[in-house]
Amino acid sequence: MPAYPHFVLPANGQPEAYTAPGGGSGTFLAPPRDRPRHAQKLLNQIRAVRDSAEEQLGKSPATSDVHFIPVAFESAPDHALAIDSLENKPAGIRVVNVRTEDQKQIAVVAVPKDKIYHFEKRFVEFGAKDRVRTEPDGTEKRTAFHQKLVTSIEDLRLVVLRDYYTDSDGQPPPKDEVIWWEVSCAVLEQSDRGRLHVEGLDGRGRAGRLGAGRPQGTIESGEHDLHRVGSAGMAAQAGCRV
Repeated sequence: MPAYPHFVLPANGQPEAYTAPGGGSGTFLAPPRDRPRHAQKLLNQIRAVRDSAEEQLGKSPATSDVHFIPVAFESAPDHALAIDSLENKPAGIRVVNVRTEDQKQIAVVAVPKDKIYHFEKRFVEFGAKDRVRTEPDGTEKRTAFHQKLVTSIEDLRLVVLRDYYTDSDGQPPPKDEVIWWEVSCAVLEQSDRGRLHVEGLDGRGRAGRLGAGRPQGTIESGEHDLHRVGSAGMAAQAGCRV
């Protein structure tokens, strides 16, 4: 029997980035927002995410070369996020996964550490700037900058481990259950090949180093490594340079 019977690698594969499914051509609906207040709330939250991430990364030598900050964006209940607007590939901002929980859509987004300002700038402009369009009848129509993106976001925060759990049951395994899981890591430099660090998280998402190095099995494929990692329940997360 193969060592990893759940791996199926027919012919030649090609890595593909996450792409949000199309939502049709209907009007995007978002809850009404008090623009200045909503912009300031999200601005405070993204800065808190940045400060918390910098503090956690500074405490652990294993995370000193992590290139991104994982941010969880949440919609209002019974509304959707503007997923396409969250991602910005030229800036290296990538949507990692999307799930629905308690009638809210939650997107995990990998934001390069030096690109947090990308969202700060959009929140500031949403609160203060208008786009002006002249209608055929001569009247002016005003809309906020980045309206679709910012109105779709209810809250944002630093990711915790359960945000990476996307199985349909929505129930992460208990802490004392040993599980095997897989992590796909983008490889920017050849020196990154096969490298993985593992961080333990408590219930509040605070990190503490468990170990680093090669996991129990790595498949090298094009621009990505696929790692096989063992841990007790969801008590560990894997990180890599992306």
